[in-house]
Amino acid sequence: MFIAIIPARGNSKGILKKNISKIGGKSLVDWAIDCAVNSSVVDCVVLSTDDAEIVRNSKTFLKAEKDFTNMLQGEVKKINNRIVIHKRKQIHAGENSKTIEGVLDILKSNLFCTEDELVILQPTSPFRTSVELEKVKKSFTKHGARSLISVRLFDSPHPAKAILLKNGLVDTPKFSLKNLSTPRQNLPEYYVSDGAYYMSTVKNIKTTKKFVSKNSQTYVRKGLSTINIDTMIDLQVAQLVYDNNLLID
Repeated sequence: MFIAIIPARGNSKGILKKNISKIGGKSLVDWAIDCAVNSSVVDCVVLSTDDAEIVRNSKTFLKAEKDFTNMLQGEVKKINNRIVIHKRKQIHAGENSKTIEGVLDILKSNLFCTEDELVILQPTSPFRTSVELEKVKKSFTKHGARSLISVRLFDSPHPAKAILLKNGLVDTPKFSLKNLSTPRQNLPEYYVSDGAYYMSTVKNIKTTKKFVSKNSQTYVRKGLSTINIDTMIDLQVAQLVYDNNLLID
C-alpha cells in the first residue's frame, strides 16, 4: 500500500492559521489532499491534525469533523476505504514539534504494515500535481531507494559565497573568501529541500526515525512550482503565480 500523509497542525508562527490560508480559493490543506486523492498511485490519504477547524475547512474531510471531535489524542480512524484521519497529540503539535513525531504515532496503527510505502505532502508546497506525484513514485520504485527527498537548485545567491560576520566585520575563513570572486559556474552545485516530497518505506521510518539520510534518493524540481509557503510574502507570491498562470507543466 502507498500512503499519503498530510501533516497539518493548527498552530503556526509565521502565518496565522497558515494551513487553511487560501490560494485560488482553495486552502493549502486541500491543495495537498487533492494532489493525493487525484493520484492513481495513492491507496490511502491520511490527514494528521490537532485542529478541528482544519478538518472543517477541508472538502474531503468535512464530514469527518464529528468523528475527529470524539477521537482520543493519537487515535487513527478510517473514514472510508481510502480516507483516514489522525488526531495529532498536543505534544506533537507545538511550535518546536517535528513532523516525524506525528508520523511515527500514525504508524503505530494496525491499519499499516512495514511493507507499506509513504509520502509526506506538506500543505506548504501547494503547486505539486497528481501527475508529478506519480512520476516521483515511479522514480522511487525504479531505484529501490529506502527514502527520497525533492530538491531544487540553490544557486542565487550561491551558498558558497556566503560570509560570516563577527561584531559587524567579515569573519569568514580565508579559504572561503576566494569564492566571492569565483564565477558561479565554477563553483559546485548545491541543492536544498523544497519541501514538496518526502518518500520512504514504513520500515525505514520506524528504523531510522528520520525522512532523509546520507544515501537518500533525490528528485529535482524546478521553477515556481517549488515555492514553499513560510511567510506572508511567500503566500502573496504564490497567489500572484496562480492568478497569472505562471506555472509550467
